[in-house]
Amino acid sequence: MFGFYGMYRKKASKKPKKKPKNNWFERLSLDQNKQLCKAAKLRHGGTKKDLIERLLENEQTSQFGPEGNFFSLNVDAIKQLCRARNLQVSGQKFDLVLRILHCDNGTAPEGTTLKRAATQIVSEVDAATGQVVEKHVPKKRKKAAPSASKAYTRVQKKIEAVRQKKYQ
Repeated sequence: MFGFYGMYRKKASKKPKKKPKNNWFERLSLDQNKQLCKAAKLRHGGTKKDLIERLLENEQTSQFGPEGNFFSLNVDAIKQLCRARNLQVSGQKFDLVLRILHCDNGTAPEGTTLKRAATQIVSEVDAATGQVVEKHVPKKRKKAAPSASKAYTRVQKKIEAVRQKKYQ
């Protein structure tokens, strides 16, 4: 009776495979594509397909679209673009691309400021050409304040030193 159970069991139906995405913009949501269009100063109305077409036709945004071929930009390459523009390098690919577009077009939303990398510009004279060259150098961080125990021991040492001088 129990041995024949396998014969009557239904086979699991196979799910249809999803179509592979041709470009990175298809992986994004409609809202994300709209944000990219706004940052690139493109029309941001219409369907997702319309937005993707606009993004792929634009010179500025088309470089981020293709995936899987030799010319596609991966996250490391986009981070290099952010470093070249002195922008923050952390985050997902979408955030990095959005920062680059905001920086290039000056389209940052009101009330927000672009978060820049912690660098300062240093002007140097190039010895070979004699021209002034500006370099971005990481800012030096301030030393952290001493802990309470270290401050206490320092004060105790100073008090002891004053006592020794007073009674000599």
